[in-house]
Amino acid sequence: MCGRYTLTVDSADRLGELLDAEVDPTDAAQHRPRFNLAPTDQTWVLTDDGGRRLGRGRWGWGARGDGLINFRAERLAAAERAGKLQKARPCLVPADGFYEWRGDRGHRQPLWFHGRGGRVLTFAGLYHPTSHGPSFVILTVPANDVVRAAHDRMPAILDAERGQEWLDSGSSALLVPASPSLLVATPVSERVNSVAHDDPTCLDPPRQTTLF
Repeated sequence: MCGRYTLTVDSADRLGELLDAEVDPTDAAQHRPRFNLAPTDQTWVLTDDGGRRLGRGRWGWGARGDGLINFRAERLAAAERAGKLQKARPCLVPADGFYEWRGDRGHRQPLWFHGRGGRVLTFAGLYHPTSHGPSFVILTVPANDVVRAAHDRMPAILDAERGQEWLDSGSSALLVPASPSLLVATPVSERVNSVAHDDPTCLDPPRQTTLF
C-alpha cells in the first residue's frame, strides 16, 4: 500500500517543468516541499482534460479521515463492470518517494523508497472532480523485489510515456510493478512515524539502523 509519501521539489514552477504540465497559478502559491504527505492532505495532481495540468487535490475518497486512499489495480476491471467507477478519471500523482515500515511492533524502522538520483516519480491514480478540486486515490500493484522486504504492495509507478498513456486510456494493462532498478531503499528517522512532522529531518538517518 501507500500511506505516506514525499514531494520535496522546491517550487511549483519547477515541478511543472519536470512533468511538462501547466501549473494553476493560484495553486502554485500554496506549494511547499513535503516530507511526510498523509491521507486527507492537499497536494498536487496531474490531469489531462485537453492539456496536462497540475492542480491541488485531496488525497482520499470519502468525507472522513478513514476514507479510501489506495485502490488495487487488479480490481479495476471488476469495479468498472459493477459501475463503481463511473465518475472516476485517470490522473497522475507526483512524488519523489514513499514510506513503508519494517520490523517488529514497537521497533518499526521507516524506509524511504525513492527514485535514483532524486528523480520525480508519478503514481497512477484515479480522481473524482469536486467543487473543491480533485479527490484522488493511488493505485497499487504487487511489490517489486526492492519493496517486497517491507510490504507486499507498492504504488503503480509510470514513466513519462506510460503515464501519458494512462491519462489517455486508463488501461489497467499499464499498471505493473516498477523495475527494481528504479528505486532505492533508505532507512530514515522515526520522526516520520508522526504526521505532525513534515520537514527535512524526516529524511535524516535513523539513530540506530536496524535494517542492515
